[in-house]
Amino acid sequence: MLPRELKPEQFSGYPPEAGKLARNYLVTLRQLPLSFVPSLLREIIDYDFKFPAERGELERELANLASLSASQVSEWFQKFQQIKLSAKLENSDWVNLPGQFVEQLSAHLWTTHQVDFFRAAATGYAELLRVAVPQEKPPIPRLGITIIGQGVSEYDGELFRKLRPHGAYFRDVKPENGLRLLLDAVATRAKAHPIPYAHWYIDGKQAEEHDPALTSVAYGALTPVRMALLRRIRTETDHPGMGPEALRTIMAQIRPGDLGLKTDDSVLDRFRLKVLTEGCGT
Repeated sequence: MLPRELKPEQFSGYPPEAGKLARNYLVTLRQLPLSFVPSLLREIIDYDFKFPAERGELERELANLASLSASQVSEWFQKFQQIKLSAKLENSDWVNLPGQFVEQLSAHLWTTHQVDFFRAAATGYAELLRVAVPQEKPPIPRLGITIIGQGVSEYDGELFRKLRPHGAYFRDVKPENGLRLLLDAVATRAKAHPIPYAHWYIDGKQAEEHDPALTSVAYGALTPVRMALLRRIRTETDHPGMGPEALRTIMAQIRPGDLGLKTDDSVLDRFRLKVLTEGCGT
């Protein structure tokens, strides 16, 4: 099936808001090449579980695509149209399984030596989109704080050598109770600007007690989930013929509940799952 054959009922299996979004832009989706549409549908199908900023970014991209004239669509997607796809890819269920299609497309591009051409097409599209839809500035300036050195009593090396010319180095800071002071300061900032998922506390081990105004992810707290994922991977890799591409496709189909992630925040659960299944090397 090709994008021009898309019908509204084909999105009935999407989450509620994602299905509504896809149907609203059905006319636009029909105009795009098959080598591109599933990548966009992979973002749309996750719409219900995206952070507000991600939702806004996707909405602006779709609105921009809908505003393009026929000649502009041809110009923007000329290189994507030249990608040669296999009958297997064309006949796959790319509407309901866009992530799986993208995985198989990657393997196809490498096999047919089209990966460089596809990369050029994707880079060109990203640049056109960046110019047409500039990123919105955050409502408040971004602030990042990194805390390192837990458990290190002495260290003689020079920290942040390359960063020092761009900042200031303070020798007389008292570290006692420093983490608590920083967490409290960030919590105060979060309460002054109560934007959902805009204030994060990420810990590489176990999270310290913190204000609920902060969205938190702690790697140590994900140990049961990581163990469940490893068991799943071991089971799958024991199957004959299982390779990295097939395993990656299986991981793309995992849902938070499959690994025991069942909190009241489905958006955050989906993010925690992505940390473990989509990051390079995780």
